[in-house]
Amino acid sequence: MASLFEDQAAGLRKLFAGARGPTGVAFAGSVERGALVAALARALASAGKEVLVIDERGGAGNVTDAFGLRSRFDLLQAVNRDVPAARVLLPAEASVRLLPAARTARQYERLGAMERQALAGWLRRLQTAVDFVLLAAADRDGAALSPLMPQPERVVVAVSPGAAALTEAYARIKRLAQQCDRRRFDVALLGAAGDRAAFGNLREVSRRHLGAELVPIAGEADCDAEAAGRALAESLLDASRGMAAGRRAAAGRGVAMAHPVV
Repeated sequence: MASLFEDQAAGLRKLFAGARGPTGVAFAGSVERGALVAALARALASAGKEVLVIDERGGAGNVTDAFGLRSRFDLLQAVNRDVPAARVLLPAEASVRLLPAARTARQYERLGAMERQALAGWLRRLQTAVDFVLLAAADRDGAALSPLMPQPERVVVAVSPGAAALTEAYARIKRLAQQCDRRRFDVALLGAAGDRAAFGNLREVSRRHLGAELVPIAGEADCDAEAAGRALAESLLDASRGMAAGRRAAAGRGVAMAHPVV
């Protein structure tokens, strides 16, 4: 007969080993975010991670374009069983799968309860055995970031060059901070996005008026999408390793508690 303590220890190990699903990262802001998402996906894949990219943006400059692909179908068509799922999901590169979802994003508010339930089921299945899910969010003026990823672990705001872009970035951050109760944003200053003083002002205003902390990717320096993607990948991988170490330590403590010294 198996020991109660052994059963408990096995349960704890299973709990902590599978306590987390994939890490979700959502992207908003500059039209260049498609290239940024693609760069991050490549960097994560090169580190041996499995990546799912959800592309809510249609038209030029989206993630599909950044990978040099063309999408004929959309996630919503698979949900509605108009086309097989295999024809929607695109193999972008080794260990990177791309899911076009622009039509899904546009029509989500008009979906019924059964359709939304089916969509949620599709998304859960597609994230099986995936380490990271990256979402290039559609531009939404009056809504939260995305119903396809309601609570991402990280939100990245890409900022293009110019004062107008910084103003737009602040408006976007304000909306997300208020509607999603989010207080931390990663910021990618793409190209000549402005001097350090301009970003410093944005950071200070966000902290003072929104209680939001802006964390620049690759420091307070301008960079291209490739460099920003690599820097963000390093940050995500470091965080992932730290969390894995924490789970192992917690599992070890659980096993120690399950085998008390008498």
